Amino acid sequence: MSALADLSIVDAHTVTHVFKPLEMVNGLATFEDRSGGVQVGYPTLNLQVVRPSKNSQVTKVRVTLAVPKLETLASAASGFTPAPTVAYTTVAKLEVFLPIRGVLAERQDIRSLMYNALTNAVITAAIDTGEGVY
Repeated sequence: MSALADLSIVDAHTVTHVFKPLEMVNGLATFEDRSGGVQVGYPTLNLQVVRPSKNSQVTKVRVTLAVPKLETLASAASGFTPAPTVAYTTVAKLEVFLPIRGVLAERQDIRSLMYNALTNAVITAAIDTGEGVY
């Protein structure tokens, strides 16, 4: 089991974002990139591992990355600058289902296949520019 620690993730512009641990509640670890300085605009990463139960024979790993975009603030005529607000949030979710009978090589393969699928030209075009498949 990994301890809560900083997660360093590089974006498309080769900028490293350091997601600092925020909390661990009911098996859900939350990390935030506090570099922007405005709490309402912190990108967050959530990680949860749900173990098999009597009703489910799979381990579920859930990763959610949310990156808010703040509204551009302008001073009002009175000289008062309004508080920062979120204009929209871009979200990515990954859920992996790992059967309890699976072996390490299979888990490594599914992770690697998904990682590489996200770099495939068809999938990057769908994500980056909204292109469909025909």
